[in-house]
Amino acid sequence: MPPCQIEIVKDSFQNISSLGTLVLHLHQMYLLEDTITGLARRHVDYSARPEHFPPVWHALIHALDRHSLGGLTPLEMDGWAAANGEITDLMIEAMTTYAA
Repeated sequence: MPPCQIEIVKDSFQNISSLGTLVLHLHQMYLLEDTITGLARRHVDYSARPEHFPPVWHALIHALDRHSLGGLTPLEMDGWAAANGEITDLMIEAMTTYAA
């Protein structure tokens, strides 16, 4: 496998791991601040900007809905929407601080 593909696979596993951590602790957002701050810093290094978040979240929710047994329920959709808002706010704050 070429080195660039290895990096993509490594990044994918890191993203899955980060997502798993987020899901496990959504009800305790204060425990996620370090994880989200680290994620935000990596996003700055990738040249991500706040306007990139809406399409990425849309794709994530679509993938979760499509690949969840029976799809996401309205309650689960609402939960992900709430999490999106909180996580996005924390990430934008951390990205702004890190980029300054």
